[in-house]
Amino acid sequence: MIRSLYFTPKHPLSENLPPDDFPVAIRNRNSLLWVDCSGEPPATCEPILKQFNFHPLAIDDALLETHSPKIDDWGEYLYIVLNYMNLHRNQQNGWEIEVDEVDIFLGPNYVITHHDYPLPALDETWAACHRDLRNFRAGADHLLYKIMDNIVAGYMPLVETIDQAIDEIEDEIFERPARTPWNVSSLSNAPCSPCGAFCCLSARRSTNWHATITA
Repeated sequence: MIRSLYFTPKHPLSENLPPDDFPVAIRNRNSLLWVDCSGEPPATCEPILKQFNFHPLAIDDALLETHSPKIDDWGEYLYIVLNYMNLHRNQQNGWEIEVDEVDIFLGPNYVITHHDYPLPALDETWAACHRDLRNFRAGADHLLYKIMDNIVAGYMPLVETIDQAIDEIEDEIFERPARTPWNVSSLSNAPCSPCGAFCCLSARRSTNWHATITA
């Protein structure tokens, strides 16, 4: 899916401009264009990215889901890679964490987002822009802030889930120690999140356990 929002002062918010109109739209420096490419193959996204005169290496990076979070300054625009996570629990392997990538191009009056899988944080930001045009009036950098803020906020349910799981492990350590090693192993085998959720929670819980044992 390729969708777009286009804002110009004193005009209603436009949605889903034809891709061929993107270069013309951003000629108005008082405008703001957000293009979101979700789940589209490289053959579809590459021509759109080329319309913005992005460097071929930046385009190649955006179309490959193999990067750690980073920011590349290309002069007239920034290329940003962010990771987002989904946590799942199953009966066989304990915890499963999916780490996916969103690629962002930030220009003077445009934001381009590219991702392979649905990202609720972008949908929330999209809806917020419809509700309140101040998200566009404040400029492209403010829109990027809103996107990143919603991505970070999306970690909170994950952190709370892990926190609850650690509470359960605490109970098993003291009430049913024979069952504890499997559960601890299943949680510790999950990779550490980019936001350090596992590390922070583990450090805090370890302190609590030590205080309880030594009390």
